[in-house]
Amino acid sequence: MRTDIARLQVENVMAALGSHFDDDERLKLDMLEGETDLFVILTKLLNRLEDEEGFITSLAEQISDRQARKTRATARKDAYREAIADLMACAELDKVTLPEATLSVRQVPPKPIVTNADALPDALCTFIRKPNMAAIKDADTLPEGVAFDNGGITLTVRRK
Repeated sequence: MRTDIARLQVENVMAALGSHFDDDERLKLDMLEGETDLFVILTKLLNRLEDEEGFITSLAEQISDRQARKTRATARKDAYREAIADLMACAELDKVTLPEATLSVRQVPPKPIVTNADALPDALCTFIRKPNMAAIKDADTLPEGVAFDNGGITLTVRRK
């Protein structure tokens, strides 16, 4: 699909119309429809947009299903490891050499578990500096280190 050719067609029609008919939206639409492939290309692009949205939805479902399968497989793997460790503990073995692998168990030292991060002193915490975008946007003057982009346009699609 050649959007560049359609763009040239649209630019030519708009140049031919000039600024004389700026307030006649119907004439502009009729000229664009009759002299260009604009509406045909817009329809094709919209159809492709819808196809991609469906593809994205399908991929999201597949990802969700596979994540659930991964979670179940991880749980099974953990259960197998726990069963091996339990059997070795029951047999009072620290090490077993098999043709496939050598299995060994060891005592892991305790590690701290934070139950209330708010109760910790600042010296025992790390902080991530993150700009408060709402406060920056509402500020009366533009703070140092902040610039505005040029904005842009956005497309809204309302399906019938």
